[in-house]
Amino acid sequence: MDNVVSPRVYDIIKEVVDEDIEKFSISVHEANKKGEGYLGQMCFVSLRNRNNGKTFNLVIKEAFADEVIRINAPIRNVFLNEINFYTKVWPCFQNFKNKTPSIDFDKIPKCFATISDEGNEKIVLENIKYQNFEIYDKTKAFEREHIEFIFTQYGKFHALSFAYRAFYPERYSDLSKELTDIYSEFTERKPFRDSLEYILDFCSKSLQPGEDDEVIQKYKHYVENCIDKFYNSNNYTGDYSVIIHGDCWSNNMMFKYDLVWGASKKVLDDLDYYLKVYHNSLSETLNEFGCNAEELYPFAELKKDWKHHCQLGFTMGLLLWRVKLTSEEDVLDLTDFKEEFDTNTSDLYFNIKYDEATYKERSRNLILHMYENDFL
Repeated sequence: MDNVVSPRVYDIIKEVVDEDIEKFSISVHEANKKGEGYLGQMCFVSLRNRNNGKTFNLVIKEAFADEVIRINAPIRNVFLNEINFYTKVWPCFQNFKNKTPSIDFDKIPKCFATISDEGNEKIVLENIKYQNFEIYDKTKAFEREHIEFIFTQYGKFHALSFAYRAFYPERYSDLSKELTDIYSEFTERKPFRDSLEYILDFCSKSLQPGEDDEVIQKYKHYVENCIDKFYNSNNYTGDYSVIIHGDCWSNNMMFKYDLVWGASKKVLDDLDYYLKVYHNSLSETLNEFGCNAEELYPFAELKKDWKHHCQLGFTMGLLLWRVKLTSEEDVLDLTDFKEEFDTNTSDLYFNIKYDEATYKERSRNLILHMYENDFL
């Protein structure tokens, strides 16, 4: 081996090559930056066959094993959800998709191996950085081209769920039952509730007395009931459920080409346009399967669902923008405050340096957007 890897990593990469591991040189690259894996850590490894040059570039995601951390965050179920997606959901969707060659959705990285043992959960994925994909600067906001692309891809991805359920309702039900409602589990944990309550109350300071008085009153009521509102916005009971990504923030998205950056306010002001981008993409993909989007998910229902369930995204947005705007040298993860779980974790988590002016602007934009559209 060119670099030493831990025995637990070495054991799983042996499964990837499906041949004598001793034929391969192993290079271990720099680990992920702190804060890029909040529920675990990542190891980047390259394998090269000395005989024929065959190469594997891998990302190995490992769940945090510390018992205190695992009690206070649903780490195991988060990893089991992802493992189920790569080993069960996506193979079913992919086989279904391949029967209709015109469907061009291919935005899922290859999964080479998984381990679901308690306390030893791992997922081995292809490292698409070697295909020139990058995670963009998380302090910057997505602008029009990014949002259009993301909404289009989610439209295609969700169309797979709608179409698969229409053709194979029992199989779809079986796939869905194996996935856990992670956000509800987070809501049951005190550290997460503390964080939501703290950040929502803190964002009140971004509103301007004398100019935002009506917003302040409406938002105050939202803050007082934020845990219930978060839970209810996550609890979908309608007829149009799909299997979703579930954690769609910038750390979990990679892009292969440059796009224009700009202020996020313009995106928020043009919400209906992006919902139509999503629904058009959904409709076009469903048409390829011979399905009718206005029967499986009418645009009017999308608008109703967005009005109610956007509260989850809004709350997480306020939380994550504070994290994203934290200076790199002050970024924390769960290992930093495991001793604080019995107290108010927000005292440690949020008393760190961050771009205050930008956060105030973005949080106010989000609150005003929710108020102006009667989403609060």
